[in-house]
Parts: sequence; C-alpha cells; structure tokens
Amino acid sequence: MKKFETTFVNQSMMRRIPFPLFLVFTWMSLVLMGCEVNQKNWTSTPQTTVAPPSSAEGNDPSSSSHTSGAKNTSTAIIPETPVETGIDSNPTPKIEPTQNYGTPSPFVWELFDPGDLWEDVEPKSYLQDACAYLQMRWDPEKSHPGTIVAPIMFHSVRKSGRQITDSTSISEEYFHAVLTHALDLGYETITSEELIAFLTKNAKIPERSMFMVLDDRRPGVTERFIPYLEKNDWTLTLGWIIEDQREYLWKQMEDLYTSGRLDVQSHGYWHRYIVEETSEEVIREELFSPIPIIEEHFGKPPIIFIWPGGNFTSQSVELAHEAGYQLAFTAYARGPLMFNWIPQAEEESKIGDPLMTLPRFWSTTAWINLEQTIAVGQEALAQALEKYPEEAAWYRANCAGELPPPPVIEPTETQTPE
Repeated sequence: MKKFETTFVNQSMMRRIPFPLFLVFTWMSLVLMGCEVNQKNWTSTPQTTVAPPSSAEGNDPSSSSHTSGAKNTSTAIIPETPVETGIDSNPTPKIEPTQNYGTPSPFVWELFDPGDLWEDVEPKSYLQDACAYLQMRWDPEKSHPGTIVAPIMFHSVRKSGRQITDSTSISEEYFHAVLTHALDLGYETITSEELIAFLTKNAKIPERSMFMVLDDRRPGVTERFIPYLEKNDWTLTLGWIIEDQREYLWKQMEDLYTSGRLDVQSHGYWHRYIVEETSEEVIREELFSPIPIIEEHFGKPPIIFIWPGGNFTSQSVELAHEAGYQLAFTAYARGPLMFNWIPQAEEESKIGDPLMTLPRFWSTTAWINLEQTIAVGQEALAQALEKYPEEAAWYRANCAGELPPPPVIEPTETQTPE
C-alpha cells in the first residue's frame, strides 16, 4: 500500500509540471546518462583471464602426455584495449612472447613406457641436470638412444638328467640354449665399470648389452661359462660371498680370474638378508667387510653390491653409498636398463635411489627376456627420434647451445624378435 501511495503522489506531482519544462528535463537527463556511459567505455580497463599457451607453442617439452595428471593453474591477466562505443568492447586478447631472463623452464622428459610387459612397474630417472642429460643423450660419441642392457641373474646349472627342485636353477640344456640365443640376437657382455659409465654418463657400449651375474660361490658353474666367455670375448660378473675362505677355493677362483673374463663384485660377507629389523652393525659387516678381502685376492675393490636375497632398506642403501658402492642389484625382475631409465615397482620406488635398487632378470626366463629387451630398445629409439625436435627446441632456449643432430641408425644385422 505504501508503494502504491508513493507512486500515486509522484504521478500527481508530474501532472502539475508544464509540458515544455517536462521535455527539457527529460532531454537533460538523457544527455547526462549518455556522458556517464561513454565515460565508462573509454576509461575502464576490465580484466580478461586468459589460459596460458600450451607448451607445444613454446620451448618447454614438458607438456608431454606424462604430465597430463598435473594441472597448470597459472593464468595470464591481459587488460583490454579501450574501444569506441558501438564497436566490440571485448576483443580477443593477444599474448606476446616474453624474453626468458630467469631460471630455465623445467624440463620433464617423457620416460619411455614399454606398456604392459611388466605389471605395476614404472620407469624412473635419476639425473637432475636436464641440459647435461640431453647433451649426453644425443652426443654422437656416446651410446645412442635405444641402447639397452639385459641384466641376468644366474645360480645353479644342473647336469643333464638331474631333477630341478628349486626356483633358481636351470638345466644344462637350457643354459646352453640361452647363451646361444643371446649370441644369435647380437648381444655382447659388459663389465661393471662399463655399466656404471653407461648409466651415469651414457658411455659407449654395445647397442644390445648383457650383464651376466652369477650369484654366491659357484666355481663349478663359473667353469661352465668359460668356453662362451673366451670364444665370444664375454665377461661374467661374480656376486661373491666372502664367508667360505678355504685356501683351495681362493686359489681356484684366482686361477679362473687370470683368464681376464671374470669381474668379481660383492654379495655380502655372510649373505645375511637385510630387513628393517637388521642392526646397523650387521649391515655394515655385510657391506664393508668384503671390500678389503676382494681387493686382496683380485687386485681391486668391488664397486657393485648384490643385495643378499635381493633384500634392502633405506638405511642399507645409505650405508652402501658410504662404503663406496656405485650400483647395487636386487632380485626383482622389473625389466632392462637404459641411460637414465630404470624400471621399478613400489618396493624400490619408495627408496628413491634407482641406481642402488637395480633389477635383474632370472635365468629361468632369460630366453624371452632377451627378446623383450630388444623390443623395448627398439621402441625407445623410435620415441626418442620422434621427440628430438621438441628436446632440441627446449635445449636451444634453455641451455645456450644446439644439440647434435640425431644419429642415423643402421639396422642390426642379426635376428630380431618378431
């Protein structure tokens, strides 16, 4: 009722205003309103929120599919340019390129994923300097992308006709078949020093490399390898347990070592499994005590540690570094090794040190693993060549230089898996 009364009074008042004066009043009100609207159109600077350009438009290749889980919430605030009334007052803003004067944009290389060859396994990188990594990756004097290592763990080899009653032994027939298959596929062996140089600096090694490790103290099995080692210029790495120090055993191993085909590394002192409850004293004995003994008998200290039973802990990994070991192997069969690319599952990933928790294939499945390794290397090479322009652009923008051109890879003249 009040609103109705107010309206009525206003209407009554309007009836008392002379018509010419009413027209003048109306005209002046419209002029004032127009000036206010025009003032707003020319002086306001409304803010338009614009999503940043995709990194594919710039120099950062980190927009690869592996980063799809991370959302980029950053935005660019671009002020509109004032426009005349009557023209589109919301033009599409343009983002001009900016000079990079600060820290190079982060480079997150897309780690090659071999798919479902190994369930619940993800590749991990370990190098922090992206510029150094890319330079080593494409250096023509180093290993080209796709160069790959098949690490294989051997234990007992049973003579023909003897029953196999454990999960680590293989028959003599299968032993010869695996090594012959490796030859047919074009594999060559590498030493501990060569493996370390490859994993840390991408040093040149054969495109298809094999790192054979014979665990425990097995001089008889070692002798089975010798004909293959001598005929093909191969090397066998021994994961040696120190506990048994009988003189004749050391003499036998020292004689075999003179062949130049053996690479002796540490597999612990007593071969005690290292778990969370293991004391620091026991861990130190397993890691430190073998070093001077191996050096005494073979002329140089071990640089690789083979975890007894494949067991390790965060503490044991830290102490292994303190002891001077540069690599360490588990008993997990996660996959092959490439430069800055180590396949790992949850157990190793939570340690956060891929080079000290390396995987190994078991000899019982080595035949198919050798073929799988080649397939992974070939796919990794194809992806690397595809990604080269992206990596070269990022390197040019952030590392003050140019990457070497991609290599021309000749097809391997050996049998490859279909």
